[in-house]
Amino acid sequence: MTSIPRQPDAPLDLSCPTCGSPMTNLAGTEMLRCSACGTTRAMSEATTVQVASHTYEDWARTAAGRSASDLGGVVLRCEGCHATTEQAAVSDRCAFCASPLVPVAAPEGILSPTGIVPFTLSRAQAQQIFLDWLHAKEITPDSIAEVNAAEQLTSVFVPWWLVTGRATTRYEGRSGRATVVGYEDEDRLREILRWTWTDASGTTVRDVVGTPVGAAHLTDEVRRLLKGTEITGARDFRPELVAGHQVSRYDVEPQVAVDETARLAVPVITSDIKRTIDGDAAEVTQQLTAWSDVRLALVLTPVWLITFHHEGRVWNVAIDDRTSRVNGEFPLDKAKVAKAFAGCFAQLALAAAVAAVAMWAWIKFF
Repeated sequence: MTSIPRQPDAPLDLSCPTCGSPMTNLAGTEMLRCSACGTTRAMSEATTVQVASHTYEDWARTAAGRSASDLGGVVLRCEGCHATTEQAAVSDRCAFCASPLVPVAAPEGILSPTGIVPFTLSRAQAQQIFLDWLHAKEITPDSIAEVNAAEQLTSVFVPWWLVTGRATTRYEGRSGRATVVGYEDEDRLREILRWTWTDASGTTVRDVVGTPVGAAHLTDEVRRLLKGTEITGARDFRPELVAGHQVSRYDVEPQVAVDETARLAVPVITSDIKRTIDGDAAEVTQQLTAWSDVRLALVLTPVWLITFHHEGRVWNVAIDDRTSRVNGEFPLDKAKVAKAFAGCFAQLALAAAVAAVAMWAWIKFF
């Protein structure tokens, strides 16, 4: 990862070249589209190829010990009426004119996004994926067929921490060598070993790339959908890519991600040490790790949030834009559920009966 680049002095221009109205990112493309006249234009080229990163040392010097909520909000500017507001978001829509709000400044200690995975699905495609998922359910009421659209379809970017660093570990342990001195049986299958142990100590160095750690508290639907997620296809962050989409600021502190990365690295480092000690067996009695060059990337990934109503209740669904996977709740038909359960029970009972007959035949034969 590269160091985070300096923010440009010139403000971001999202005005339409035809009518001057604000433009937003057209989901599924790298185009900006005017909400007034429909004019489209390509976005500017990325300034860097790699996802940039913040240095943990710089963040700790200015913000460690304080939560993001203590540091103030991000300053956003409306691309329509040019009003400014301060809030816990990276991108949103103006409360006065519904134009996109884009970030122009963040308080000291607040880490800005450094990478992004753009939307690949259009709004229409996300809508169709939702309907196909809902109508494919065999245990929903027949009336679910009347749901032919989402009441609310929102494009949201979810933030993740990606931590990298160099782990230098000083260790102590011992290496064991085995010598065969006899056998426990006549077939010489079980050996009697004599062990010779030699003290070992030294240093290992590993460059650690942590797994993604969620940087925001998520709804149940999104949390289940993104559990165990991997981030691929991330690119340098550009404000144009979030214009018109919702992006909440992180509320899981960077320290949490750093601590989690260090915790998960312990067994990996232990394996490194054992390979270094070598021998027929290796034991580690002490290991002390010092971290250096720790960096934090804040990467955004795309999710569609869907709300629909059925029989007086609101249902929430989430779609991972990268995989088209869907997770959420849906109405159940109790009679269909009972029938499905009975069918599964009958199949299990039949399988048990077949197994019992087969066992009885086997016993009788022998």
